Amino acid sequence: ISGIFGGIIMLLLATGDIFNEIIIDGYDLSIIPQLFKIGMTIGAFAVFIGTTVKFVKVNFAQKDQ
Repeated sequence: ISGIFGGIIMLLLATGDIFNEIIIDGYDLSIIPQLFKIGMTIGAFAVFIGTTVKFVKVNFAQKDQ
């Protein structure tokens, strides 16, 4: 369950407007917000896949006993 919540939080961070326009323009970081969104989205999907695989493994291990 905590893995799923972690993935949801990562997706919310990826879709949120975290970076301030003043900081982006002041330090010329125009590529950083896009990279952050891509990285957080990929990370969220990795968390969902990892949590799903772990859940399936635990359920199959319980059925074998």
